[in-house]
Amino acid sequence: MLNSAHLILGSAIVAKTSNPILGIFLAFLSHYVLDFIPHYDGPENDKKKDEENEIINYSALVFDIPVSLLLIIYLYLQFGLNFYIFSGALAAVLPDLMDNVVWWRNISRKLFAWKWLFKLHQSTHLVFEGKMRYIKIVGIATQILVIVASILWIGF
Repeated sequence: MLNSAHLILGSAIVAKTSNPILGIFLAFLSHYVLDFIPHYDGPENDKKKDEENEIINYSALVFDIPVSLLLIIYLYLQFGLNFYIFSGALAAVLPDLMDNVVWWRNISRKLFAWKWLFKLHQSTHLVFEGKMRYIKIVGIATQILVIVASILWIGF
C-alpha cells in the first residue's frame, strides 16, 4: 500500500484506542494487515520495476507524497501536535521505511528482529496474476477506500 493509506489508518487506530501505547503497537501491526488487502504499489519483479521505475516515482511524487502531507495537516488540525497520533502514523509506515530506504534497509536486515519482520513483510504482499490494468484499478481503489474510511472513522 502507499504510505498515505498506512499513515492515516495508523493515526486513526491510535486516536480510537484508549491506551496510546497499545494503539501505536496496533498501528504497527495494521501495516501487515493492510498489505494483505489487494493493492497496487508497483510491479513485483525486478525487470518490470526497472521498466516502470519512472512511473512509480512519478506517482509517488504526484499522489502519495502530497496526499500524505495533506493527511498530516488534517491530523494536526484535528488533534494538534499530538505525539501519540503522529507516532501511530510513523509506526504504521515503519515496515515500508525499513524495506525501501536503502541505507536503513542495509542496516535493519542485519538485525535479528528486523530480519524476521522483513520476511513477514515480504510474505504479506499479494502477487496478482491477470491484466495489469485491472490490477491497478482495483489496487488503487482499495487504497482510496482505506484512506476515506480512516478519515470517516476519525471524524471531520
